[in-house]
Amino acid sequence: MRRSLLPILAMTAGCAGNQAAPSPTAGLPSRVSIAAEEPADAAAVALAEEALSSGRHAEAAHVADSLFAVWEERPEISERTRRRLAEVYTGLAEDRRAAVLLLQLPNRLEGKTRSLLREAVRGLSDAELEELAFSPRAESDERDMAVVRAELARALALAGRPDSAAAVARSVLDADPAREERQVAESVINGEIRPRLRLARIGLILPGSGRFEAVGAALLEGALLAVQEYRRESGAMEVELEVVDDSSRVDLAAPLIRRLEEGGVMGVVGPLRSEALREAARARRSKGLVVISPTASDDAGLPVNSYSLWQRSRREADVAVSMAEWMTRDLGLSRFGVLYPRLTGTAGSEAFRDAVEREGGELVGAFAYDPDSTTFEAPIATLGDLDPEAVFVLCDNPRTVLQIAPQLVYYGLRSKVIGGGVNWSDPAVVRRLDPSYADYRLVSTYLDRVNPGTAWMRFKNMYELEYHKALPANTFSALGYDATWLILRHLPDVVFRRPGTVARGLHRLRDHEGATGYFEYDRATGSLRRRTEVMMLREHRLEAPNAEAILAWAEETRQLEEFLRELDEEKEKAKDEAEQQRRKERFEGQVPQATP
Repeated sequence: MRRSLLPILAMTAGCAGNQAAPSPTAGLPSRVSIAAEEPADAAAVALAEEALSSGRHAEAAHVADSLFAVWEERPEISERTRRRLAEVYTGLAEDRRAAVLLLQLPNRLEGKTRSLLREAVRGLSDAELEELAFSPRAESDERDMAVVRAELARALALAGRPDSAAAVARSVLDADPAREERQVAESVINGEIRPRLRLARIGLILPGSGRFEAVGAALLEGALLAVQEYRRESGAMEVELEVVDDSSRVDLAAPLIRRLEEGGVMGVVGPLRSEALREAARARRSKGLVVISPTASDDAGLPVNSYSLWQRSRREADVAVSMAEWMTRDLGLSRFGVLYPRLTGTAGSEAFRDAVEREGGELVGAFAYDPDSTTFEAPIATLGDLDPEAVFVLCDNPRTVLQIAPQLVYYGLRSKVIGGGVNWSDPAVVRRLDPSYADYRLVSTYLDRVNPGTAWMRFKNMYELEYHKALPANTFSALGYDATWLILRHLPDVVFRRPGTVARGLHRLRDHEGATGYFEYDRATGSLRRRTEVMMLREHRLEAPNAEAILAWAEETRQLEEFLRELDEEKEKAKDEAEQQRRKERFEGQVPQATP
């Protein structure tokens, strides 16, 4: 039975926000012609094409993936429509999926479609080619499969596996191949394709001079550690780093990445700034070349296969959502407040509010504070008067946490459940904050730099052993390490200028443990994100949160607060009574005594 694509089109609307689901032709540019025999399919492909051409790569990938999932069960989709979707995947550097789509066509490929298949398989690694060429589901015409197997034979020959290469090449000749595939197969059998050096080159665009020189040096230290560890653990591929100096300038990003790309790098770490990252990503000749900036602060609207590991606003939002969900679901709370630093905490505050409301809770108040102030009495006391059950406190740095935490107690939030963001888990905070202000406070974070045995601690030990100095308090070196490892772990077995294999590997990334957290690829946004989790501060440690213990602490603190309030009231009452008695005695002492 033919499955409807209308649910897919409805899902597509969610890519750009909470909008109404479009009709099959809604929002399509006038230049798109809809095939009469399959209007819903063609309209859906047109949505993906329009999103790709407009630079909305995550949306294009979402639509394409939805179609791909359905079309695997529907061989009747026309060659033209299927080819259009394959072209979308090629534009997203998803060459493997493009090849799979084309090989599922029931008829022999000809002309433009066959050329597109050749283009797609030339971007695949030997492992991807082997999986595709001998898959149990490979039911395509043998002449079409020869396109894949000819490229596999070439890859095996380049890898120094002549016997396997020749065997595959002979299977190509047996399939009555086209002229292009026949020539490749004969070259392999005749030994004309020589093995290449198993060398992978990774480019780094870093500031070796200028205002960010120190940051560049720290990032390079981390990248070198990643390569050393890769050589020890894998040994499958020799790796060479090519470092170019952008002198802390944005305008050098484009020419430098072109130079690296011409040199055959498999991926690029850097540049540092958001503007430079965008310039570098746009200047690539191949969209399959991965560019990872460890420090670019804004990743909105980046071209496909370009990423930032910093993502301050996105990280704050993820942390806030994690905290809101834990407080509502695990603690069963429903009334919340937020304190956030003016200018820098808006994203986290809004994300917390949205998550609370999705869970059926209520945000009774959100108040900004000036992080440069020395007292935060006004916003804390005002929020306290609204009587929330819990308060989420965003801070811009660890110093602010150390300042504001005691004042939460002094100005009326002593018994409230308090949750904080990443800076509440900073080692300086965990170590220095008095337990009376820290214990049973919740922390939503993606990075544990306190407990032994974490990836951060392993990186710290490796860094200090290698460089004979203490690891700085910042995370720059660790970010350089993580960015480099994300490329290293996806290197193919054979390298001959096929960087798209790294890109496709990243698209399948799940739960990669880096020094700065657990990374995964988020296909909905086309970005690399860190996994967040909620922890609890207790006796200068970070530990797994205990909902019962937190609620018990809150109730005990509330009762203590009530007792102290009653005690204060009794003291005030006794003080007033004593004052009244003194006044009475003074008054009576001034009255003249009657003469007998």
